[in-house]
Amino acid sequence: MWTLWEKLLSRNTRGLRPARVSVDFGPMILLDPGSPAFFNAEKYGYRLVFKNFLDYYRGLNSPHWKYWISYETMSIDRVSIGKAILDSWETLSTIKWKLGLLTEREYELESIRVLFEKTVYNKIDKIILEKPEEVDEICKELVEISKDPLLSWHYVLTNDVEI
Repeated sequence: MWTLWEKLLSRNTRGLRPARVSVDFGPMILLDPGSPAFFNAEKYGYRLVFKNFLDYYRGLNSPHWKYWISYETMSIDRVSIGKAILDSWETLSTIKWKLGLLTEREYELESIRVLFEKTVYNKIDKIILEKPEEVDEICKELVEISKDPLLSWHYVLTNDVEI
């Protein structure tokens, strides 16, 4: 997938009239409850985490998008799906920067956002287990921190989390 992104985006930098090719990704967090894959999950290689409306309601009320992922595959669990989403975001940003489609500053800011999100992704389970009564407040603080690159960078540096 990432090689294809790079090939497509490189069309923007070649020739006298470079193409205008845009590449982005929309991570699949929810398995559509009306899809054939939902009704025949095993046939399509999925395991449903959310099986009914109440499961979706509870899951989507969770404090972090990590818990919104409504499925697993036969070979990839929810945690790995989330990490693949973050790795894809990071890789796409790097490709865009290497091809000159992001400035150095834009790339630095995007990298900080990815590192911050990876840090929170890896730490959210611990926050929920150790401070369940403070989860909502902590998540609100994390949203505010995420809006400021300097605070985000400070958070990454001061939290001993494997990225």
